[in-house]
Amino acid sequence: VDKVEEHLEPTTLHAVQGKIIYVGTGQRLKENEVYIDLGAGDGIKPGHRLGVYIERLQLTEPDTGEELGALAEEKVGVIKVSKVEADHLSIAEIIQKTGQIERGNIVKRE
Repeated sequence: VDKVEEHLEPTTLHAVQGKIIYVGTGQRLKENEVYIDLGAGDGIKPGHRLGVYIERLQLTEPDTGEELGALAEEKVGVIKVSKVEADHLSIAEIIQKTGQIERGNIVKRE
């Protein structure tokens, strides 16, 4: 069964969201790899593709503290899960990069 699953498209993820917790520097991970805080317990499987986004920035009026709204999330790349390490830990390869991918970026279904 495991061999057959390797050749099938991974199941679609619904409403899963996590964060990048480590960006490879060539020492622990390759420079084009990241650790994310999603894994088997979240339904993540090798082959899943996730968008990488800069977190929404909340804007407030400096004098009154009134919330003015939030800037829209900006997509900065796409990652593909290459290895699931634990219930909430996976390694993913950066397959598309349109901005700075860094620790704390949001990862979620595109």
